[in-house]
Amino acid sequence: MHGTSVKPSEQELTDREVTTTAVGRCEATACPGHVVVHADEPLEGGYGCYGLGQLLRAAGLRWVFERGGEPTIYYGSEAKIGRRAALWIPASRDCATSSPFCDSRGEAGSDSRAPLTTVDGVPVLHDGHPPSRLFVDNRMTFDVARATAFWLTLDSERYATERDEHGRVPARASLIGAGDWLHRPPVQRYADLVKDHLARFLPAVMHIPRWPCGKKYAVALTHDVDDPERPSRLPSLVWRLLVGGGVRRRETYWEMAAEIRSRGLRDTAFVRPTQRPAWDFGEFCRIEQRYGLRSAFYFAVVDRRGGHPLDVCYDVSRARYRRLIRRIESDGWEIGLHAAYLTQAGRPDVKPQLERLDALNHRPIVGVRHHYLQFDQGDHPMRSLAAHAAAGLGYDTSIGFNDHPGFRAGTALPYHPWIPATPTPTPSTPAPTTSRSATSTLATSTPPTESFLELPMSLADMHLEGLGESEAVDVAIRHLEAARELGGLAVLNWHVGRWHSDPTWRAAYQAVCRFLGDDDSAWVALPRDIHAFSGGCATDKRLGLPSC
Repeated sequence: MHGTSVKPSEQELTDREVTTTAVGRCEATACPGHVVVHADEPLEGGYGCYGLGQLLRAAGLRWVFERGGEPTIYYGSEAKIGRRAALWIPASRDCATSSPFCDSRGEAGSDSRAPLTTVDGVPVLHDGHPPSRLFVDNRMTFDVARATAFWLTLDSERYATERDEHGRVPARASLIGAGDWLHRPPVQRYADLVKDHLARFLPAVMHIPRWPCGKKYAVALTHDVDDPERPSRLPSLVWRLLVGGGVRRRETYWEMAAEIRSRGLRDTAFVRPTQRPAWDFGEFCRIEQRYGLRSAFYFAVVDRRGGHPLDVCYDVSRARYRRLIRRIESDGWEIGLHAAYLTQAGRPDVKPQLERLDALNHRPIVGVRHHYLQFDQGDHPMRSLAAHAAAGLGYDTSIGFNDHPGFRAGTALPYHPWIPATPTPTPSTPAPTTSRSATSTLATSTPPTESFLELPMSLADMHLEGLGESEAVDVAIRHLEAARELGGLAVLNWHVGRWHSDPTWRAAYQAVCRFLGDDDSAWVALPRDIHAFSGGCATDKRLGLPSC
């Protein structure tokens, strides 16, 4: 069937892991076709080297780290070494440490703008002296490694002064949104520059297959479970009518009338939650199954009675949710965690939420998305992800704009997030580990974990707010076409509870499923399968990330 989800076999995943692990340890002479990387010692494990590793990963290059010999890529400031390399990337002065962020603003508050310019259509981060071209012979004119880290860590958003009531940066207030790079992600433009430049020197260089079975791009369908019941207000209104008096009783009567008019008497008074229109899990599953697709549903375990007023309204421990979760999982869909609104503040930590959902699901949960996309968004936006890695999660999919589609972190690919250092350990930021039972604290300089990935959310139903059906369908399909052109990953998020009440959102999702069902070039997979395929790299801490 066209568009059937292609799940890599156990052998395929094992072969990929063995290959990448071997590459991380081998010598250059034993690995023909591999890129040999040399970085100055002070840079090893730091912010710039993190960006370099992720850049090579985005370029699909197989590489080894070697201090001696003749490097293919040199990251540093020694001209004698740089001239011998096929590619010389100059290191910025302020990235010569392992600090989790490079503050290119200088003194605090001295400048609210990033030193950014565009050269030949490529966004270039510079030191105050913008270059006029991208290369001078074999030397790049800007620190492309640091620029990569600048986008992936959301360091670019430290310059945003506008935030909404939830502390989120609107797309228009971000550098990537203002520069119109949301669908032209800078990191992949950098990766193309490096790959094309090296192709002139190493025509036989080996590349890592980006997706399995020759697929051109990948798509993950996901659903946040926020409001699947739409509970009736009738019981509380009846109680107010009985105990209230005077004007309050008249107001309550008219509120009851409005509730019955909007929902109908049957739905308001007599229908069980699983029979209400908002309980539309089956609608999503049926349309996906028709086209051979599967998706992930993210359930919250903290409701507004025990958490924040903006948390979900349902209790996931009720029998109807336990039955639903078991049925969804057994039929081939994925269950993930929808982290509570205040998780980023440690109220509660992600670990007890994960353990509770693990118990309900009867198998380990792999992925998480924050409610309201409410993760740390201040000076250390990756700190929430450190807690997720420490709790044993495999991936997060919270990094996306609430108000606009596109690739917020400058890449349309899965990537290993930078786990920031913290001088004062806190309960919500324990050390990265693969064990859910381990407890320790973050080191002062922590590289990314070996297997934890960010799968950036790129399109959601709320991005279509206010559009007509045809316009919404057009936005959704154009986004998939952009992901296909990039050879990247599109992560879509449609909320449960709106299938019947929002015809625009419904029409757009139906169009997405039809499009993917007819597109043989798309790998439509569960997020956990994308994580399994993309995350099996061996760690080389000198470059601050898993080597590939």
